[in-house]
Amino acid sequence: MLISLVDVIEMPLDKLSGLVRERPYTLIKLGCDRDTFLEAVRSNHIHLAYGDWLKELEEICQIFGIKPSVLK
Repeated sequence: MLISLVDVIEMPLDKLSGLVRERPYTLIKLGCDRDTFLEAVRSNHIHLAYGDWLKELEEICQIFGIKPSVLK
């Protein structure tokens, strides 16, 4: 499981005109550099959750035998 803490960037909808075609969407500032993220991501689906859930995600990975990959 790829895990990264991010910051959500608030931006008015009118400033996104032409940039975002699909919805729902969220603009984020990555907690790691872009190249590190792009090399690590292996999916076309990304799920976001508000808050810091790192500890809980690492625990659930351990329970299910999934290797967590935390990007910082």
